[in-house]
Amino acid sequence: MASIDQGVTWRKGEDAVILFTVRDEDRDSAAVLDITGWHFSFKIKRRDEDTDASLVATGTATVINAAAGEVQIAVSSASTAAMVGDYRYSLWRTDIGAASCLSQGYFSVVDTTQDA
Repeated sequence: MASIDQGVTWRKGEDAVILFTVRDEDRDSAAVLDITGWHFSFKIKRRDEDTDASLVATGTATVINAAAGEVQIAVSSASTAAMVGDYRYSLWRTDIGAASCLSQGYFSVVDTTQDA
């Protein structure tokens, strides 16, 4: 499995909900993977090399459709209310013996006139 590098943009104070489809990018077909029983971790940091002590926020993973490889990540509005600017995120499969980065990229939060 290769990780997908992509970016997302949200507004300050907004609930961020991101749907990922896990695919076998190592194959030509990029077949959807069955993620039944998988466990996930979603972290947001300023830079990839920052330690977990420097976490800005985390997301909660919910498997939407395991056979279709669909996992939804939710980052609360309380977390995004304290953020403005560009961050880095990573989505990992965390199962012992199968840990792998599924996606990583920019998580940008723009300011808004709405009070967060």
